[in-house]
Amino acid sequence: MKSQKKYQQKRFIVPDPHIVYYDAVHNSPWNQSEEGVLPAKGDWTTYRFASKDIIVGVVTHRYNRQTRRLEVRAYFIGEHPVYKEFEPTKAMIIILLSQAYQSGGILDVFFEQGIPFDIRLLIEKRLGIIISGHEKHLSEDLARKLYLELSGFSKKVIAYVESEKIPIEHICFNIYRDIWSTNHIKSMIQRGISLSWIFSSRPDPYGFSIVNMFMLNHLRAVLLEEYALFRLADRKIGVSAGKKIERIDSQNTTYFTCKHNIIIPDSGTNNQYEPYSWVQLKKSERFCLIPIVPVTLKSLTINLKKDIQDAKEIEVIGKPIFILPLDFIYLKKETCDQYQSEIKNAGLNMVIVGLTLSQLLTEIELKLSATAAQIDEEEIGEFNEARYAD
Repeated sequence: MKSQKKYQQKRFIVPDPHIVYYDAVHNSPWNQSEEGVLPAKGDWTTYRFASKDIIVGVVTHRYNRQTRRLEVRAYFIGEHPVYKEFEPTKAMIIILLSQAYQSGGILDVFFEQGIPFDIRLLIEKRLGIIISGHEKHLSEDLARKLYLELSGFSKKVIAYVESEKIPIEHICFNIYRDIWSTNHIKSMIQRGISLSWIFSSRPDPYGFSIVNMFMLNHLRAVLLEEYALFRLADRKIGVSAGKKIERIDSQNTTYFTCKHNIIIPDSGTNNQYEPYSWVQLKKSERFCLIPIVPVTLKSLTINLKKDIQDAKEIEVIGKPIFILPLDFIYLKKETCDQYQSEIKNAGLNMVIVGLTLSQLLTEIELKLSATAAQIDEEEIGEFNEARYAD
């Protein structure tokens, strides 16, 4: 009888998701009063991951300053038919590892109830490492491997980053928090931008003004490429849905493909810069992006013939698409028409992005500030509004 009671006390119990959710909500110091008191650093905090009105995951965690690790008490993940297999698990473990890195600068997570089964399956699937169900501690070495694996970086990119003496997890952290993207990092490397300028120490704008301008102009080009892909995918900013465009990097060349036809402009649009956007791409047709970052508006027309000649040279890789900032539409109409006419006569495509060079520069500065401070762009904006009030 005594042994039976001992067995009942130690037996393994799978917690009901409602109990996990109850524990997460009622044992977290969130205060939903009008004051909106948030939990202090080190308090238990509840994070709910939802798809519209369906809760996909719930986790209660805190950062323990004594042990310098993230501790997880309540954890629940539910698969959803909208997502691919393990996608909710992938999202939740990225959140936990990012929280651990932001809090303590180290990827170290401790699960009080043991490493969840779905996380162990994800590790086995992606890394080929089998973890015991009795294990509670996700070590820094294993967590780092998983963090990198989920980032989508190739071994070549990882090797390059490590050669620059930059912690790869620092770059992954800023990708997961949506400051930079994987494509941004790849394009920076291709353009010769030292990642240490972005993630370690920025070139002095006064002492090394030429280097600083080199970096800013190439970052403008990188952002132009990103916004052009949004347009080509017919993806609205803030909305993830759209045509899937795949990036292919081979040796020193990069091209894109899409399994759908890409046609711009669409009939019936009223955008003021739409008449100067012209793209005709067939399914799976290769294309290359050529971002144009002019020193002055006049230099657009001065350099046009050379730009067309350069574009023709990469036509064997993919169909060139000129990407221009919104500054273009402020030229005289006759100049705009002539510019577009020469692009079309050369058999090339052209897209106008809805941001000026000045706006692109503002976004770059916000991204650089957020990267350096490890806080969100919104917080940077609020800080500047308070500091430089009108």
